[in-house]
Amino acid sequence: MTRHSELTVKIDTREKNTEDLARLFEAHDDVACVQVEELVVGDIIVDDQVVFERKRPKDFIGSIQDNRLDDQIDRMYDAFGPEHSYVNVLGKMQDFSQLYHTNMPEEAVLGFIGSMAARWQIVPFFVEFVDREVELITRVSRKHEEKSDRIVRSPENTPSRKDDDYYMKMILQLEGIGRETAKKIRKN
Repeated sequence: MTRHSELTVKIDTREKNTEDLARLFEAHDDVACVQVEELVVGDIIVDDQVVFERKRPKDFIGSIQDNRLDDQIDRMYDAFGPEHSYVNVLGKMQDFSQLYHTNMPEEAVLGFIGSMAARWQIVPFFVEFVDREVELITRVSRKHEEKSDRIVRSPENTPSRKDDDYYMKMILQLEGIGRETAKKIRKN
């Protein structure tokens, strides 16, 4: 069996069940070192290159409602870039239909996930079990080390929020703003 590079994993001290998560990473063949510390950005950082924000379904909805997720994604992008930032939801899509008390319909959650994909180029991973999440995180992190000609979206071509069509459509909705003025605004 070919051994992959040994990864260093940092876990935020504020994560639930940090010790259990650390043990799962320590047991993984591709992880050399696990550090538990208070992280400024994200919940898990691998090799100081890749960041993961973890959410349970209820927290995912709450962070949408209070705009916390927008801020967390912005901070991950600022620190690691869009091509190295991920959001993991610890559950299944079906979990959202059971969260009636959040007053956020499942369709609205799906709409937000669609916005994440279309506007921010970030699609959340849904992982039901933590051991599978550990496997996913190590595999995704290793992919960043591999060279490939099969990259659909290269990092230098990743649009910023100002470059996307939605942003342009919003500007064009403002009274007195035409296409040329909107293009100038978008450049700034």
